[in-house]
Amino acid sequence: MNFNLDLKEILKFFTKISFKIAFFIGIFIYKKCFTDQDNQIANKVVNILLIIAIIFLVDCIIDIIISCIKNEKVILDYKKSIKTLSKPQIELLVAKYFDIEEEEIIINPTAYFDIEAGQFQILLSKGIIFQASPIQGAFCFPFSLQDRAYKELENAINKKRIVCRKQDNKYSVCWYG
Repeated sequence: MNFNLDLKEILKFFTKISFKIAFFIGIFIYKKCFTDQDNQIANKVVNILLIIAIIFLVDCIIDIIISCIKNEKVILDYKKSIKTLSKPQIELLVAKYFDIEEEEIIINPTAYFDIEAGQFQILLSKGIIFQASPIQGAFCFPFSLQDRAYKELENAINKKRIVCRKQDNKYSVCWYG
């Protein structure tokens, strides 16, 4: 499992949950230190507030778990779509983004497509590439690999799931076995 620490995500997480944690801690401290045990009404109000604080925290934790599960499913679906590309899609991806030298594959993250040919639509529709810049040069536009696609392809090459073989002075790519 790949786990990355991103400061923006951590800050977003704490701003989302910090009020709920502070609310819970505040009510808990107030209940333990400042409420009069003989005052039934104050105890009931503090207990209700404590239950609400617990519900807030549990809701936030469940939301985080569901978000992680959905994110993992999206990543697995994305990897599956890369593994199950059709032969024309693989040929286009290899021709535009792979540099093959002595049976070694080097991924080039950006390639140029002729807009009139429309070949880029095959990979764009799968979410493998995106248009890197609206700047054009004679109807050629730069398209870059999505970060997930680049990482998945690099991982597959490193783990020998995508390999290159030389036959009759031509290179062929074996795609995921």
